[in-house]
Amino acid sequence: MLLQELRSDPIYVRMCKNQNCFRARVCPKPWWIGIERLKPRPDVWPIKGERMSERFDWVKKYEIAAMNYASCRFLEKLGSDQVDFKADFIRSLHDKYSRSDADLKIA
Repeated sequence: MLLQELRSDPIYVRMCKNQNCFRARVCPKPWWIGIERLKPRPDVWPIKGERMSERFDWVKKYEIAAMNYASCRFLEKLGSDQVDFKADFIRSLHDKYSRSDADLKIA
């Protein structure tokens, strides 16, 4: 209900419910930045040696495109100023990797 109140992506809400957990995205979704995602295949993991070159090429292309995007943006602070040190550390990692303070397009 909280995620719905926060107007979260309905697909994300369904995923959280189905997996009984939540995840914080720290990198742009490939298809939102013009990068075709690697298609799921029965032999996708572990990646076979003969496919590693293709995988490395995709990652390089993705990382170059992702430099121009953030995954989220800080909007407002709610609640108490008292924050557990461990929780604040995790938040700082999230903000760093998601580039939440950068003036970039969201993807």
